[in-house]
Amino acid sequence: MKNRKFFTKTPPLSHPLANFNGFYPSTTLLKKGDVHTAGHKSLECDIVFERDVLVELRDKIKVRIDVFRPNTDEKVPVILCSSIFGKNGSYITYDFVAERCGSANRCNVPRKMTSGLDAFECPDPGFWCLNNYAIVYMDPRGVGMSEGDAHYFGTQDATDNYDVIEWLAKQEWCNGKVAMGGNSWLGITQWYTAALSPPHLTCIAPWEGHGNMYVDEYMRGGIPHISIVRVNMCYGNNHMEDLPAAMKAYPLMNDYWEDKAADFEKITVPAYVVASYTSQVHARGTFDGFRRISSKEKWLRVHNNQEWGDLHRPENEEDLLKFFDFYLKEIPNDWAKTSRVRLSVLNPGHQDIVYRNEETFPLERQNLKKMYLDIDKMSLNEVKPEVSATKSYISDDGQDTLSFTYIFNERTEITGYIKLHIWAAAKEHYDMDIYGKISKKNSNGKYLFNDAVTYQYGGPNTMLRASLRELDREKSSICEPVHTFTKPQLLNPGIPIILEMGFWPTSLLFEAGEQLELTIAGFDYKGLDSPRDSIRDNGNIGEHIIYSGDEYDSHLILPVIPPNNS
Repeated sequence: MKNRKFFTKTPPLSHPLANFNGFYPSTTLLKKGDVHTAGHKSLECDIVFERDVLVELRDKIKVRIDVFRPNTDEKVPVILCSSIFGKNGSYITYDFVAERCGSANRCNVPRKMTSGLDAFECPDPGFWCLNNYAIVYMDPRGVGMSEGDAHYFGTQDATDNYDVIEWLAKQEWCNGKVAMGGNSWLGITQWYTAALSPPHLTCIAPWEGHGNMYVDEYMRGGIPHISIVRVNMCYGNNHMEDLPAAMKAYPLMNDYWEDKAADFEKITVPAYVVASYTSQVHARGTFDGFRRISSKEKWLRVHNNQEWGDLHRPENEEDLLKFFDFYLKEIPNDWAKTSRVRLSVLNPGHQDIVYRNEETFPLERQNLKKMYLDIDKMSLNEVKPEVSATKSYISDDGQDTLSFTYIFNERTEITGYIKLHIWAAAKEHYDMDIYGKISKKNSNGKYLFNDAVTYQYGGPNTMLRASLRELDREKSSICEPVHTFTKPQLLNPGIPIILEMGFWPTSLLFEAGEQLELTIAGFDYKGLDSPRDSIRDNGNIGEHIIYSGDEYDSHLILPVIPPNNS
């Protein structure tokens, strides 16, 4: 049967959470000095605001955009921002998220930081119009007053962006050069769009956006995290792709999911990529995108904060401005001299290293170090135990865990990709969902974290459904196992198997006496002092048995960076 998409009715624009503020096709001059929204900074230039502009796509569907452009006769480049969260009025705002997660300072985006014209996760028109750029906010098909049914990325979404890019390039106020900007959804959609090579797409700036919906988020490790999916991701007049229904219908990688995996290798335009280790949605895909795109001119900046505040920090806006000026205005500035990789190294409990200049990621000078699990001592050691041992945990109570610890005797940097090679068995079941977590502790055993606003980050994690353990041998490497997720192989209860589990990229600095803890569990263990999370959707039953020693060479591979380069 041909794979198909599933749709559900979109909540109406009259819904209170939609925050829809009306449909008013119009042109307004916003004056310098005006305060658009209370608490935000005043406008620093006149801005022409064209609201609810109609753009017809190739299939005759009509979508709506908002255009913010400087009040000038000069032709200017344009930055396209495409998101289903609403171009004017949205149920997701920094205030909404801050209230839900208890974050102070409005998720590190205080009102005084922006003009108030900015939509969620979008570049601020106040800054960009001041610097002679147009900003366009797009409601994709099915969102707001745009016609059609809304999609989760993939070919349809990318093709629509393509059409809008080409339409914008022909406008009388545009200099013919178009970029894309924004983070999260707005970063993700850039990967798919750039792979289609719109003729007037000059460069991209994907800030924190995954590139594979199956692997990076909703089916990570082959485990369908259906309970975390918001069915109503947008508000409009028609339908929205029903992702939970698709997850239930298609638990394995197939054509449906392949369409939602960005074809990074087809991207050739210059790219300014921003990543962090702390995002539990975007980290892997952002690093993967930077590494795999074919662009000869590409840069990676890895920050030590959280994506929303990072997007709007003045120094980051100025940095992106230099990149855009170089490519969209052909200004001969010194952007080309920017280090190809600016890397942050997290040191929870101490001072992070911020923006160390590098040439690649992962680092070519890494030393891959094996650390063997020792069940008798519940430790990690450089020497494999001579005698085999086993220990089990209850997989389905959301409580039980096994933890293995290594104490560093000198300052050590771990940067890159960690892999867990582990022997395990399900005592009473034909499958198991197994989770691994790397945590940092101080010398007294207290967990140490980098505060990422919505998530306390102390190290990377991994997860895998054992029946989907088959590796793609051609794509896998010593630290990065790649699974096919196509051929289930059920377990024989009580019989151990090997699992290769890759952690998401990280960079952690351990001082002498501090500890690295590996925790294995049947649920998504967070490494908190009250370390429990919901079991969610996995299908574990009974005990999981972990094996170490002798023929059971369970181990971690750690990418250790030589100390003289730290």
